[in-house]
Amino acid sequence: AFADAHLEAAWDAEGRPVTILLDGNARLQQGTEALIANRIEAKRSTPAADAGWDTRATGSVKATGVWNHAPAVLHAETLTAVLDAHGGLLRAELDGAVRFEGSGTAGEAAHLTFVPGGRGAATLVSGAGRRARLARDRTRIAADSLTTDPSGAEIEAEGRVESTLLPASSPTPGRGSRSTPSRARPRRSGGSSAPASLPSPWRRTSPSSSSPSRTTSWPAGWLPE
Repeated sequence: AFADAHLEAAWDAEGRPVTILLDGNARLQQGTEALIANRIEAKRSTPAADAGWDTRATGSVKATGVWNHAPAVLHAETLTAVLDAHGGLLRAELDGAVRFEGSGTAGEAAHLTFVPGGRGAATLVSGAGRRARLARDRTRIAADSLTTDPSGAEIEAEGRVESTLLPASSPTPGRGSRSTPSRARPRRSGGSSAPASLPSPWRRTSPSSSSPSRTTSWPAGWLPE
């Protein structure tokens, strides 16, 4: 379904839509997913009957949908997406003050790429005036580039990596409190250019660390369960 103040469309000889333009308070919706922007343009990628759609949204872009089985919302200035013939998302690129929140995770970046295939992956990239950042529970991480799957089971951070574990507000009732030994430090591989990898689920990270160029690995069990 779609709605807006102005609509233009064109059809091929077989009566199939080949271009759609929505201008002014444009909105596209399919099930629980919606795309809202000042302007939305969609064009068939090829003349084939089963061709997908090349879609571009500009101006105060807002997208809503599902991230890791929970509602999510995303904001940006522009969105470029490739859809299949039925409107399913194959790939999305977002630019300009990108922000998103959903399933207990929040993030921001200058540019974001999302590919839902397989486990799905989102890559956040820093740009002028905006670093790539992710936050989940007590964990905060910033880098030139961050890649994560929807569940947060694995995160890769590259370039000027900074990570912080916020202090717990209070011990869990009935379990007492456990502290991280002061001698514990993340192991460093020394000079490797490979990205840092944070295993599931965002727990194994330094209370405060910065790694401009080296890989950081978080040993299993470094923080209490």
